[in-house]
Amino acid sequence: MAKLAEVSPGLVSRIVNEDPMLKVRPETRERVLNAIDLLQYTPHASARALRNSQTGLLGFALHHVNDPIYAQLVETAQVVAAERG
Repeated sequence: MAKLAEVSPGLVSRIVNEDPMLKVRPETRERVLNAIDLLQYTPHASARALRNSQTGLLGFALHHVNDPIYAQLVETAQVVAAERG
């Protein structure tokens, strides 16, 4: 991607991760974004989790999964977690 956009891999990373301190010319940003589109790049969730030390996963250990109260509990937890990012 960096080669296609004729920039460094670090610059691509900073653009992809929307670094707030990055100052880059609009045409350079456009070249990188075009390369991203052309190559159909999507960030790798596992790599981001390693870098950020956060997976964004929420886990449950339930004794009786057939109990309807657990379905409501999990659904509520999912909604609240999504609201809080």
